[in-house]
Amino acid sequence: MFALGQEGNKETIEVPCERSEASVSETSNVDVPKATTDCQAPGSCDEVPEENTGESEDLAKYIAASKEFKKRYIIGRTLGSGANGVVYLATRVADGAQVAYKCTPIHLTDLVTVREHPCPVPKEVALHQRANKGPSAPEIVQLLDWSMDSDNYMMVMEYPAPCQNLDEFIVKRGKVREGEVRVIMKQAISAAQTCIERGVVHTDIKPGNILINPTTLKIKLIDFGCGEFLTWKRYGFFNGTLAIRPPEYEETCRFGGKPATVWILGTLLFNMVFWRNAKRSHFAKAKELVQARVDLSEECTNFLCGCLETNPSRRFHLKNLLKHEWFEPEQPSSILGKCFRWVRQSFHRGGTSGSRQS
Repeated sequence: MFALGQEGNKETIEVPCERSEASVSETSNVDVPKATTDCQAPGSCDEVPEENTGESEDLAKYIAASKEFKKRYIIGRTLGSGANGVVYLATRVADGAQVAYKCTPIHLTDLVTVREHPCPVPKEVALHQRANKGPSAPEIVQLLDWSMDSDNYMMVMEYPAPCQNLDEFIVKRGKVREGEVRVIMKQAISAAQTCIERGVVHTDIKPGNILINPTTLKIKLIDFGCGEFLTWKRYGFFNGTLAIRPPEYEETCRFGGKPATVWILGTLLFNMVFWRNAKRSHFAKAKELVQARVDLSEECTNFLCGCLETNPSRRFHLKNLLKHEWFEPEQPSSILGKCFRWVRQSFHRGGTSGSRQS
């Protein structure tokens, strides 16, 4: 199912401190970790689009174009709905292809000016186009077409049938094996890294925003409605899901795009490993909780704890995530070592149980 998630998953967060729309001033007295300032994407950090607060003079052109746009698609059943709009299964008239058609009220977004367009465009559209720019990234859903009128903006995206969102996949599986989790995480990390390289911070990478083919385990990252343009400054407002916002935002009302992305990827892994919608309090106890999971490899638990490190300066770096030993091919010695640890742990549990019964 192509879904946005349940209504209310994206919450407006209120904390008792001052915020800016996108980032804080350079004169902030909060120390900025190095990880938040090393932008290597050419032109991505210093070319953040400006918000357009006035009504566009070219709105009439958009409205006229939208009439022709709507004739190109036949709207079908609803695939999903959420706080940021409704997604329909649609048919493209030109070739009969099935696509996902998202309709969002225009008042739910900002209009931004970007170099790719002469007129202001919805922020979600600009972010999604930026994430798609360059060589095709198979882990990110493709934006095929878009338009807007005075009330809504419409986005047409590829529909990768068969698919369901990762939330549904986890629920139906009951428990996702570590090998499958690793395959999914590798793709999610690749998607997040591609977004950052292209100047986009998704901020809401969660099971409900990932489509998965249940047979091949191929995934697609969707929904850029909560995203931000990458900047070396730290952001003063987190627009993603409440439960996965990084701990540094709780403490300082500021967060850096790259460290926050690592934290969010850690929450995604946590939700798959424990197959539940975890709360913020669960993430803080990750190191304790994984100790009880003897079925998880040491590499997996190390990776999870490194991503969910509460101090952003000690958290794993986004660019190094796929270099972690958890993603390296297993050698025979490594496999034998895991078997030995499992037997030893099983023997210990059995011996403890037997001593209590005697």
